[in-house]
Parts: sequence; structure tokens; C-alpha cells
Amino acid sequence: MQCLLLALSLPQRLAELNNIMRHRFKKESQRPYFPHISLLYADIPAEEARGQIARLQKEGWFERVGSAASGAGRPQEEQGKGGEEAVRVKDVGSEVSFDEVQLWDCNGPVAGWKKLRSMSLVEQR
Repeated sequence: MQCLLLALSLPQRLAELNNIMRHRFKKESQRPYFPHISLLYADIPAEEARGQIARLQKEGWFERVGSAASGAGRPQEEQGKGGEEAVRVKDVGSEVSFDEVQLWDCNGPVAGWKKLRSMSLVEQR
């Protein structure tokens, strides 16, 4: 299984929150945090994924905004590849807001994943 995703920047405040959660759940040894938004889970060849991403860019979904960060917050195998460019999804803005925090059991195939808990981040009136 593979995932097409949007990698997000890792602001200091988000990194701090991740460190707090790793400490409280005694998971300090986990690999570095990689904030992202998953767009698609699918068994697709890497070449097809690259082609579709290039097509989306030609269709105007993404715009290049300069050089990508040095790899901070990205999985070790993705760091240091160099030559990458940062892109922005057009018409989404520079902020992402979240309405809910969810806890999932992600063991096994995606079809078997289970939502264990959720908590709203939106103020109740």
C-alpha cells in the first residue's frame, strides 16, 4: 500500500506538541514526526503516481514556491535528496485548520483500521 500525501511544514509549536505526546505515551524512540495530509491510499506504481502528480501540476493544482526545507520533520529515507522544490496547493491558503483529534488503531490492512476515540476541537455553544 502507498499513500499520496501533502507534506506540511513543522512549526516549532507543532514539534513541541509532538514531543509532549511522545513523552506522555512513552514513545520517545519513535522515528521523527512527519506532519502530512493523506490524499489517497492505494496500490499504485510509483511511476504512475509521479505522472499523475505532474499532470495535476500542469492542470494548475499546485504552484512552485521555492526550495524545500532541508528535510526537517520528514522521514529519514526522504531527507537529503536535494533539488526538491516546495509547492503550494492553489486556492487552499497557507493555513490548515482541524476540527477534531482522532485516535486510530492502524494495525493491518486499511480496511481493518478502527477509530478508537475522537475529541472535538471546536467550541460547543
